[in-house]
Amino acid sequence: MTERLVFGATAEVAGRTLSGVAHTFGTRTLMGDRYVEFARGAFDEALKTSDARAFWNHDTTLLLGSQHSGSVRLAAEDDGLHYAIDAPETTYAEDMLALIRRGDLSSMSFGIVPGKVTYTRASDGKPVQLHHSVAELFDISPVSMPAFGEGTSIQLHSRPIPGETLTSQTIRARARARA
Repeated sequence: MTERLVFGATAEVAGRTLSGVAHTFGTRTLMGDRYVEFARGAFDEALKTSDARAFWNHDTTLLLGSQHSGSVRLAAEDDGLHYAIDAPETTYAEDMLALIRRGDLSSMSFGIVPGKVTYTRASDGKPVQLHHSVAELFDISPVSMPAFGEGTSIQLHSRPIPGETLTSQTIRARARARA
């Protein structure tokens, strides 16, 4: 069985399309007894082949969108993994949006199948797990309890992300072509 890891992030608020940075490259986070970090470019290959889904709290029964439909858009930028999720008009999505607007739900998380990983030691002696590549990005989710908490954001917008990247546009176009 392929190892699947789940990581997280932090949040803010503002509309109906959730967007932000799921993880900032070069940010080291203590997870249990080790640090975990993603190198710039770690998501590049996975974004070409993955068909990530968005779920609320990683619950597969609470689907928020998918890359193949174009309702989830992902792009690796210079600073980190950016995302945009168009929330559906469902009762659970409305509940989730209400929690985000109120500030109760303020974090993002993502799930991967690891690619190339190296291990070193930090100055405090703890292991450092550096992800150079991700084999698959399978989900991105607004969550109550994230693993990563620094250098990430969630915002709520009623219109598309200004300055959307070519990578994100390509993912959407590829999804429309498959439909």
